[in-house]
Amino acid sequence: MPEYPHVPISECCDILDHRRIPVNEDERSQRIGIIPYYGANGLQGHIDNWIFDEPLILLAEDGGNFDDFINRAIAYRISGKTWVNNHAHVLRAKHGYVQEFVFYCLEHKDIRPSIKGGTRGKLNQADLKNIRIPRPEEPQQRRIAEILTTVDNQIEKTEALIAKYQAIKQGLMHDLFTRGVDEHGRLRPTRDEAPQLYKDSELGWIPKDWDVRVVNNLVSPSRPVVYGILMPGYGWPGGVPVIKVKDIQEGQVITTDLLLTSPEIDASYRRSKTQVGDLLFTIRGSVGRMAFVPATLPDANITQDTARIGVVGADPRFVRGALETPAAKRFIKVHTLGVAVQGINLGDVRRIPILFPSLKEQGRIGDRIEAADKRIDAEVDWLNKLRVLKLGLMKDLLTGKVLVKPEHSDQDNGVTSNGAAKAGVKSRAEGVHA
Repeated sequence: MPEYPHVPISECCDILDHRRIPVNEDERSQRIGIIPYYGANGLQGHIDNWIFDEPLILLAEDGGNFDDFINRAIAYRISGKTWVNNHAHVLRAKHGYVQEFVFYCLEHKDIRPSIKGGTRGKLNQADLKNIRIPRPEEPQQRRIAEILTTVDNQIEKTEALIAKYQAIKQGLMHDLFTRGVDEHGRLRPTRDEAPQLYKDSELGWIPKDWDVRVVNNLVSPSRPVVYGILMPGYGWPGGVPVIKVKDIQEGQVITTDLLLTSPEIDASYRRSKTQVGDLLFTIRGSVGRMAFVPATLPDANITQDTARIGVVGADPRFVRGALETPAAKRFIKVHTLGVAVQGINLGDVRRIPILFPSLKEQGRIGDRIEAADKRIDAEVDWLNKLRVLKLGLMKDLLTGKVLVKPEHSDQDNGVTSNGAAKAGVKSRAEGVHA
């Protein structure tokens, strides 16, 4: 495999750390302005003056994402009038080196051997100078940077689209849970427009044919709201999947790092066995995160920090949405106790108030929520593919495993190599809507 020569940072970059000026939080509060103020991992606030005014690369000096460098960047770019504190090294590419290329070499680089210290590791300037990066010819640097920038642009556009759809969903949720959807599939007029359609309740004004119930009214006596295994152990090869709080992220159960417990422990906690479609509700640590048990986990269990809500006699999609309404969130917040680790008692979970229209209307509302979620999920899925694509391209292009032509070629996307490597990069490049 061909490999580019490598050079130390001291050879390819000017290090501008001597121009940094730290400003403590109290002083910054007296100097609020419009100039971005940056630290180890990005924007820290704004200030009233600037010390840099050019495109630069910032690499965390301490407190960086050094141990999670694959998933989280350790370097980022800034430009224009900016202020940088003493927690980020400031780099500028020298003549003969393309700044964007240098940035991509550092963005997800494993520099742990250069980090000193324990809990808050530090990258000293002496060690920074000795970090080595690949050094292809300048035209190749430029082409590699162009390819990776194309992917980055798509990532940014997709993130913006996700944010837009999430904002649209927030507005939709407000309308659905204050006005509902009538038998014709339309939102009811607002209370100001048609006050005769509404009534006052313990949760505020609601459509007059709606009721208010509690979570415990929505489960079968044979499958009550319960928490899970107190001590699931440290793992059992081939055992029973156990869903933890940290597995419940962004409305989904992440199945890549499930704990497997022994069949004996699982059997002693039959009460908390889950079924596909059960609603999970986190009750310790991050209280109130929710997700449905996916079809890929038909016979799982849960930890003591998660409650199982097996909804019956209601549309689970509606119930999940109702638990995200301001009234439900207020109840959850009031009954969440603790300082270091916050939690809510199971009895209080059972008493969370729930809006309750007819089953048909719940279904209509659930359909609207599901359609909005599918739109967001599709973009999130595409975003994850783009991120995987980028990491793959970085691995191939920055190492020299796959060589690029300095000039763009429509025939091969400017990438040249042999056999499977070429096909792999082409398939990635074709997935980007440039």
